[in-house]
Amino acid sequence: MKGVVPGKYNRVGEKKGPLAIGGAFKKMQEDSSFMYLPTYRVAGPEKDVKRWLEELKESDKLNEKSVKDALNCAYSLKTLEDDDVKEAFDKEVTEASEARANTLSNKAEMRQVNLLVLVDIYKKYREELRQNPGMNKQSLKHVEELKEKIKSLPEGKVLDVTNMKRKGTESKRVSFKEGGKKKRLSQQEGDRLYRVVYDPTNKALAATGVKNFLLNYGSFEASKIEQICTSIKNGETVNISRAKSPTRSPRLLSPRRKKAASTEEDLDGLIDGM
Repeated sequence: MKGVVPGKYNRVGEKKGPLAIGGAFKKMQEDSSFMYLPTYRVAGPEKDVKRWLEELKESDKLNEKSVKDALNCAYSLKTLEDDDVKEAFDKEVTEASEARANTLSNKAEMRQVNLLVLVDIYKKYREELRQNPGMNKQSLKHVEELKEKIKSLPEGKVLDVTNMKRKGTESKRVSFKEGGKKKRLSQQEGDRLYRVVYDPTNKALAATGVKNFLLNYGSFEASKIEQICTSIKNGETVNISRAKSPTRSPRLLSPRRKKAASTEEDLDGLIDGM
């Protein structure tokens, strides 16, 4: 039959369900009346198979000759004594085994392809990290947004990060007056953070806001951030321009960068072993 999968049968009779030709001989040994009908891809005890054929004949889907031909080429302990039937049976068992092996091989190849795709995606992600030290994709987005927000500040305006949340929200543009209560993060004019300020009136709140800003801005390791926040809590003037810049200080990696580096080592081992 065209398009038939070797070794696949449907059981007829009281018990229903799929059967594979691989266990056919054992099943026929357990029940000598059990047979497989390759012409119609059904199997079951002889009485059930014959009843199934009779129902087809009664509905004019089969004639008497077709029923006899189907039974003559059926696989059973009795018909397997015929050399031609035995040869057809052995051939189908072999083809079914090869088809099953090919299916398993294709599944293994697809898993390998999926793994290679994953590795390729990760390599691209890793390259992006290398080109942007201390940043993952989310931090890259925050940095670009913060840089653009600072860059677009009009003359006389600064970005107040006193109330900034962990997600990078709640900063605001305000006017800045030299000698006023607000303090700059950088004391070096021309530095990007020269236009970022905090209000030290509430030192704990200011330290938290600056910490959240630095975490979103990236390129600062945890110990450096804590050092800056401690200075703010102590009422000291900070000058972050001396501490930042991953290009000048490659050791200043954010905790997220260190975590990414650890992940790289794990996957590098997988890639090297392939």
